[in-house]
Amino acid sequence: MSIFVNQLVSVIIPAYNVEKYVERCVYSVINQTYHDIEIVIVDDGSTDSTGMLCDKLAKEDDRIMVVHKMNGGLSDAKNVGISESHGEYIVFVDSDDYVATDMIEQMMCAMTEPYISMVVVGFWQQKGENKTYCGPAGNRMISGEEALMDIFVGHEVYSASWNKLYRRELFENNRFVVGMINEDSEIVTKLLVECNMVVLIANPLYFYMIREGSITQSVFSKKNYEGIKAYRTAVNICKDRKKEMLPFARYYEASRIYNTYIELVKSDAMMINYRFLLRVILFVRSLVCLFSARLREKYLIEMLIYFFTSIFGYDTTQKILNARRKRFVD
Repeated sequence: MSIFVNQLVSVIIPAYNVEKYVERCVYSVINQTYHDIEIVIVDDGSTDSTGMLCDKLAKEDDRIMVVHKMNGGLSDAKNVGISESHGEYIVFVDSDDYVATDMIEQMMCAMTEPYISMVVVGFWQQKGENKTYCGPAGNRMISGEEALMDIFVGHEVYSASWNKLYRRELFENNRFVVGMINEDSEIVTKLLVECNMVVLIANPLYFYMIREGSITQSVFSKKNYEGIKAYRTAVNICKDRKKEMLPFARYYEASRIYNTYIELVKSDAMMINYRFLLRVILFVRSLVCLFSARLREKYLIEMLIYFFTSIFGYDTTQKILNARRKRFVD
């Protein structure tokens, strides 16, 4: 497949207090084998030397634009990057991550037809010396609906914004919700509904670094609870536009609420009120799922675990499950 020459790709890098990582990130983009790029770094009110480092990098490469703004959060920074960029295609890279030097070239090689709306690549999830491959199991083209279904029940597409190449037109009526945790899950769902075809590349071209102190690794807080709103978007969209997928959107929401509740239980935060609220919401969502014959056929055990956890709590449910496992072994 040939590359679309002279097609500008905007690489948007939101940056906040990442002085230890931002240069590695930006240099991995500067050194791309695909040269028709602009790099939009959005310094989101950093209080360390991140802003100065970004300005220094901009002097080294005229493809770099640095936007300094007051702190507004990750979603706001990404939205500013979209507004300030000019490319026909958009890529997001988190400032504490980095990418393979041929990532954009491989993405653009796959973006060969006007009916292709998005390209998804694999990534390494890395914590310390340990890394795990995540992403497509093989190279292929799927529909936007198939990609959305994979978000709900699969393990190939993922709801991250950063391992994907988008046609700019997808963002004509879509922006990240400012202040929302899990903002990627919310917008990727919206974007996939707008997609025609999606190309999957089973090659780990993005390096997702899990580090202490990052937003996703921070102590459980009220924002983590509020983050479950992102998953409700999937249900609402399917109610309006993809009714045949609605049961699976509900299963997706219930599973993420369950995971959020487990995160709270396993954290050091007590937050009794939020534990209670999550269990109430999980009870309602899992009960709705149990009424679906399509879901019972495939996910009955998981849904029963969610349901009983909402009633008895995590610890009691795990004791019951462990007792049953021991009985079967004996």
